Amino acid sequence: MIWCISKYALPPKYGAQARLFHISEELNKIGKQSIVICSATNHLAKLPEQTADFRIEDIGSTKAIFIKGLKFATSLSKNRVASWFYFEWLLFRFIRKEYTNYTSAPSVVMVSSLSLMTILNGYYAKRKFKAKLIFEVRDIWPLSAILVAGYSKWHPFILFLRWIEKFGYRNSDIIVSPLSNLKQHIAESIGRRKFTFQHLPHGFDKSLLNGGQALPKEFIDTYIPKGKFIFGYIGNIVSAYDLDSLIDCAAQLHQESTHIHFLILGDGDYKSNLIKKAEGLTNITFIPRIPKMQITHFLSFCQVATNFLRPEPLFEYGVSPQKLVDYMLAGKPILMAYTGY
Repeated sequence: MIWCISKYALPPKYGAQARLFHISEELNKIGKQSIVICSATNHLAKLPEQTADFRIEDIGSTKAIFIKGLKFATSLSKNRVASWFYFEWLLFRFIRKEYTNYTSAPSVVMVSSLSLMTILNGYYAKRKFKAKLIFEVRDIWPLSAILVAGYSKWHPFILFLRWIEKFGYRNSDIIVSPLSNLKQHIAESIGRRKFTFQHLPHGFDKSLLNGGQALPKEFIDTYIPKGKFIFGYIGNIVSAYDLDSLIDCAAQLHQESTHIHFLILGDGDYKSNLIKKAEGLTNITFIPRIPKMQITHFLSFCQVATNFLRPEPLFEYGVSPQKLVDYMLAGKPILMAYTGY
């Protein structure tokens, strides 16, 4: 049995963070029994209400165990940090005893960050079950908080997270990541100590080759302009993405190229800033998040897909935006701004 654990993993029917579910499904298809353990709350998706501490649900060819969580509105909310501790406490209870009501003991435990603190429970499971521990790093914390969000590297909580990160690197049997140059960061973090690293890039859902699900007609009539050359963006709207430059492009083309339109699809903490900046521009439309299975149909209305990233030192270790896979599945040329590995 393989346990795939991530607080923020989402089934495809609920949101975009479906990577761990796809991994679990593929493991089951080749005869390696696997389940996903995740939170029942997520600020990026609307999940069913849950009163019990643990709930099991069939998701495609895998099963998910949802752990009751605290709700929070944005990634910058203080309740987000509180939700990490709450999730880890219930996960600890699950590993200690409650798992027997839902699944069998694992021979392999795969912990996917965020939340970074889950690697502590992963190590506990490794020792308790004498299992192998895989640490997947999708976002380099706390370095992201320091370089992108501006937190001091001497902040007590940042120091705590840095200790957890190093602990995870030192005590995992293998470290995997979609970030192609993470190996350099690991070496910088733990020095000469030996570790095993494997680059594990994003895959894709083969069912999307058939076009996925169609968008509702009402959605198309509301958000998709007719007779326009459309530049599209999909994904999280956060400060790491340089969507300000996209707004600047729209502003420059507002009067001189009326046949060009920009569509920004997604949600995030930075969205309100962009909407305010785009006030008065009629050639840009902000669209709320849609189900993952409808992305390919949405992109069929775009002539060019975009992905602008700010020139952050963090990206020297690589980037792994899932949107690039979605763009390629839709067969769209990609206009990209990126300085990094």
